[in-house]
Amino acid sequence: MNKQSLKLPILLTIYFLIVEFSMNLFQMFLTQKISSIITVLLEYFLCISLLISIKSYLRNDFISIKTNKTKLILILIPLFIILSLAFQIVLQNIIPSTPSNQSAVVGELNNNSIVGLIMISILIVIIGPISEEILFQFFLQGKLANILNNKFKNSWITTILPIVFSTLLFMIYHLSGMQDILNLSIFTYSDLVLFAILYKITDYNILYPIAMHIGLNLISLIFTLM
Repeated sequence: MNKQSLKLPILLTIYFLIVEFSMNLFQMFLTQKISSIITVLLEYFLCISLLISIKSYLRNDFISIKTNKTKLILILIPLFIILSLAFQIVLQNIIPSTPSNQSAVVGELNNNSIVGLIMISILIVIIGPISEEILFQFFLQGKLANILNNKFKNSWITTILPIVFSTLLFMIYHLSGMQDILNLSIFTYSDLVLFAILYKITDYNILYPIAMHIGLNLISLIFTLM
C-alpha cells in the first residue's frame, strides 16, 4: 500500500482518537474551556485535511452534479431530509429514551460563550457532517462495496452489506455508553441508514450525504437554540 492510499485511513484514525479521547487527555493538564477549544480546532484542521486527501474524488463528484441535467441534488436532498425527520419523529414516539450524547450537546450549547457557541455550531453543522460522511460512507461503505464488487458481480450482497455495515458502525459511533443500548436509545439513530442509501443511489457521490447531513444538523441546531 503506497503513502497516498494510507493517508485517508491514518487521518480518519487520528480524527476518531481526537473526537473520542482528546478532551479527557487535555483536561489532565489544562482547564475544560481550553481543552474544548483545542479539541474543536483540531477537528477543524483534520476535517480540512480529510477534504484535501479526497480532493480528486470531490472534483469528480462536483462535475457529476454540474453535468446532471435533472439536478437530482435539488430533489433528493430535501426529500431525504424530510424522510429522516419523519423517521426520527416516529422513532422518538416509539423509543422515549434520549441518547446521552444528545443531552451533552445541548448542555454544551446552552453553557457556552458567544465565541464558544459559534465554534460548537460550526462543528455540529459543517465539520462533523463532513468528517463523519467521509468516514462512514466514503471510506467504510465505499471501500467495502468496491471489495465486494470484485468478488460478487451485481449481487445483492454488494448493495445490502455495505449499507448495513456502515450504518451499524455509525450508530455505535454515537453511543456514549452501555446505557444507550440498555434503554434502546441507540435505535433512535436508525435513520442513519438513509445516508448510506442516498450514497448508494447517487452512484457513490459523497456530496449528497454530506449536504443531507449538514441540512439535518442545521435544522436540529436551530430547534435546539430556539
